[in-house]
Amino acid sequence: MRKAFCTALFLLISAGICWGQMPLTTIYLDNLLMVPAFGTATVIDDFEMGTNNWWDPDGSGSTYGTYYGPGEDWSTNSTVFTGDTTTVYDGRVSARLQYQWEDPDSAGFIREYAASYQGSPSWTINDKLQVWIYGNNSLDLFRFMIDDSDGMEGSPWIPIDWTGWQLVEFDLAIDPVIGWVNGNGVLDGPDVSLDSFQIMKAEATAVEPMAHEPELPTRYELSQNYPNPFNAETRIRFAIPEAGPVSLRIYNVTGQLIRTLVAENMPAGSHSAVWNGRDEANMELASGVYFCRMESGSYAESIKMSFLR
Repeated sequence: MRKAFCTALFLLISAGICWGQMPLTTIYLDNLLMVPAFGTATVIDDFEMGTNNWWDPDGSGSTYGTYYGPGEDWSTNSTVFTGDTTTVYDGRVSARLQYQWEDPDSAGFIREYAASYQGSPSWTINDKLQVWIYGNNSLDLFRFMIDDSDGMEGSPWIPIDWTGWQLVEFDLAIDPVIGWVNGNGVLDGPDVSLDSFQIMKAEATAVEPMAHEPELPTRYELSQNYPNPFNAETRIRFAIPEAGPVSLRIYNVTGQLIRTLVAENMPAGSHSAVWNGRDEANMELASGVYFCRMESGSYAESIKMSFLR
């Protein structure tokens, strides 16, 4: 009896049930296409060579709310984006996105970043984005995110309320456009390119990473800037649990102060600042690595940013 109990307990722990997180969710993607108003569709990625052109889902600082396993070790993160040969729409290989939300009562968000497709191939604002998705009726939300000349613009959220393969489409000419981060909800064009797929947890309390948090934060936090790398401007989010002095400064790799973004008393809450890659004299800086350092009370934290001219 005792042995059986121990075995059952081990299995529960291995499955993650004892930590309260949700079950694993798996969806598959295949045949990502750009379909012009006239002419032949262009294959952006058919995943026949796997997912080498895509970041690990947790490589984006926008991803949050996924389960990391005991000890919060990055190597044990449940979120995986990899090639798969078991569930395929067309050809030999699809892409499998597997994830596990950390807490049933908390929000969650995944940005699957198309690193190799930034800026190329590009298409026009009259074209369509299409991808086949094998859903599991999770009701989690899916959308495309594209990059145009003015920032990040997304398709409407689509609930994954089906089981099996289904074609998902974003018609850039007629579908609503949702601005994200530095986007304005308008496709300015003339050319746009793929930024990412995004998944948001199907909960009434779930919010997008850049949305206003109605509750005050419980700890100091400096989040990774987005986008990163960037070539026009990037947004840096930070949170303070109580009112007080805050400084946010940019340094180069030699430790030289380049720009002071914030140096003032601020109320408790979530805040953000935008940096445009320029110094205090409004001169554009060279491409390279820069650091943003936040200080507030006894809290101090830095993030690394990549600026591309």
